[in-house]
Amino acid sequence: MKAIRSRYNGRTRNPWNEYECGNWYARAMPSFALVGALSGFRYSAVDRILCFGPRLKERPFTSFFSTASGYGTITLSGQDITLRMIEGQLAIEKLQFTNSDGTCSLDWETVAHENAPVTKAL
Repeated sequence: MKAIRSRYNGRTRNPWNEYECGNWYARAMPSFALVGALSGFRYSAVDRILCFGPRLKERPFTSFFSTASGYGTITLSGQDITLRMIEGQLAIEKLQFTNSDGTCSLDWETVAHENAPVTKAL
């Protein structure tokens, strides 16, 4: 990532036009993919499964996420996961959390709405 960012430092090239990824249309979207890679956030609207597994050990860990039905933040603090919708809603039946110890699955059975944070213990 450091090598990519150094090529687009703004001195010699447009920092928002990563031409390896489409030049005219994709632009800075590959950089945004790093948020999902770092947080391990994935969401299946069909199966209503949210996956979360931050790659960093620092706690609390908070990450932005975006789906077709809304966006918000997800936080891991100690043994609690908090989902806060900023806009929209997110239907979840299961949450799969992955860390260095393995994967655990939680029944969530709720719809997270704007400004109504939902917290579950691992």
